[in-house]
Amino acid sequence: KHSHLILRHRVMELVDGEENTGLSGRILASAARAAHKLGYDDLALELAVTTVRHDPSRSEAVALVESLAEGDRGLAALNIVYDLLADAALGRYGIRAAHYRGARQLEERGAYHDALRHAIIAFEAVPGVGASFMLLQRLARQAGDEGAAVRTLTGVATAFPTDQQVV
Repeated sequence: KHSHLILRHRVMELVDGEENTGLSGRILASAARAAHKLGYDDLALELAVTTVRHDPSRSEAVALVESLAEGDRGLAALNIVYDLLADAALGRYGIRAAHYRGARQLEERGAYHDALRHAIIAFEAVPGVGASFMLLQRLARQAGDEGAAVRTLTGVATAFPTDQQVV
């Protein structure tokens, strides 16, 4: 009856204080997959998010979060995961990629305001990518905040010196 609580407790005991993030990531990812196979999807979602927090390179944990992301809890998990991935990214293109994917995942689920937040950050990271601006415009319209695209574009444009162009 309470086996999912025992599983969670034992897994957290294993990774608490573990300095090797690769090892803790593997343990957590395995536990998340096991929880999912056992039908403990809430626990699987929690462990998958914790996996990404410990080791953002665990793409299977990101995929599990995406597959289990339903309802408010799932949307919150997606927001957390894509923020973690962007924080771990190397350079602005990595930041753009994480937030762009987050925006697309959230858009698919109808979470337009959350998706818009990610689209804005993706565009600000690499303003020269047309697909990012198109996504930003579409999400601003879907979120009922069409001015967001203009504000973001204006903010990016003013961040550049006047003798340079936004590419």
